Amino acid sequence: MRQDDNSYLEVIWYDGMTRRYSAGNGTLISEEQCTAPDKSLLEEFVTDRYRIVSSLHDAPQVYDRKTDRFVANLDEDAYLTYVTQIPEGIVVEYVTAEGQRYGYLLNEKLEKLAYLPDLCDVYEHTFIFDDQAGNLRSSRIFTLNELIQMAEEKDPDV
Repeated sequence: MRQDDNSYLEVIWYDGMTRRYSAGNGTLISEEQCTAPDKSLLEEFVTDRYRIVSSLHDAPQVYDRKTDRFVANLDEDAYLTYVTQIPEGIVVEYVTAEGQRYGYLLNEKLEKLAYLPDLCDVYEHTFIFDDQAGNLRSSRIFTLNELIQMAEEKDPDV
């Protein structure tokens, strides 16, 4: 959960034990026994336009939020771990059975605009990548207009 200065990772165990860890340093913030979660491992992600339902063994299904009509299936070769809406579209993050992380930038029609190997997070308009060798790198997300402006500043004849 991202909350300005109090971001944390919440881990819910099958028996309902819920632990929150600081996003800043990983220390345990709180621990409480809650109701055991549904073991179907069904997750739901929501954007302004879509509701995305992901289960452990099936392709994630996308539904229109207004009509609740089925729109499309997303990739089924890996497990959907997170969905982030950004001004440029939607970022979907996956992890394979072998532990390889990747993502896609999708437009509002759910068409793939970019493949993002090693993607592990999207935070404050920045992609975060983990190369699995202990190295993190980041790349700011630019709009097409920002890229054009940068090119024109670099070479006014563009």
